[in-house]
Amino acid sequence: MNSTFMFINQTAILITRIQSDVSTRTTATTTTTTRAQYNATFFAQITYPTGSGSNPAPVFVVDVNLDNKPDIIVENYGDGKIGVFLNFGNGTFNSQTSYLSGIGSNTNPNSLSVTDVNSDNKPDIIVANQGADNIGVLFNNGS
Repeated sequence: MNSTFMFINQTAILITRIQSDVSTRTTATTTTTTRAQYNATFFAQITYPTGSGSNPAPVFVVDVNLDNKPDIIVENYGDGKIGVFLNFGNGTFNSQTSYLSGIGSNTNPNSLSVTDVNSDNKPDIIVANQGADNIGVLFNNGS
């Protein structure tokens, strides 16, 4: 069986195991996951809004709350925020929790990394703010 997938206005795709899922995102205002079946077909995509004018780019999959479920982190270039979608463990995610990527307006986050920078065994988010010419660190408070 041949299948054709058409993703309009996609700028990136990330493939990872989230209950055997594929995660992708659009350039508009949503983050999308598509669940894989074991016969090389996919369930219908589930779309998660990131906000009007957010321009999400790109997505990262990291267990940010240490519950052994991969969560989604997205840079929202357009509104200067970092979005986190916590994984319910059944292939779905909660609504986005947003964090400012830096101080001031037009921060335009364009790159991020996730690692434990303060040695507390919790993943922190480091973001490069192109519009503000700085970097920001979001320390994980564990809640």
